[in-house]
Amino acid sequence: SREKATQYFVDNVGFGISGPQQVASLRGSADGVIVGSAIVKQLEGLADTANRAQALNAIGDFAAKMVAATRATG
Repeated sequence: SREKATQYFVDNVGFGISGPQQVASLRGSADGVIVGSAIVKQLEGLADTANRAQALNAIGDFAAKMVAATRATG
């Protein structure tokens, strides 16, 4: 059927993605990356941080770096 011929499959990569460099290396060959474990590891590293706002900012910075790595530069 015509519908079946126009289906789009998304190619996401999610095993072993732990940093911006790995995300950047997949630019152009994957539609997306899944980094759940990488964020969990960041949270675990901040578990003893007394300042919750500081910990949340650190996670936000990490996520922003991961997102930035998906975008071509130059």
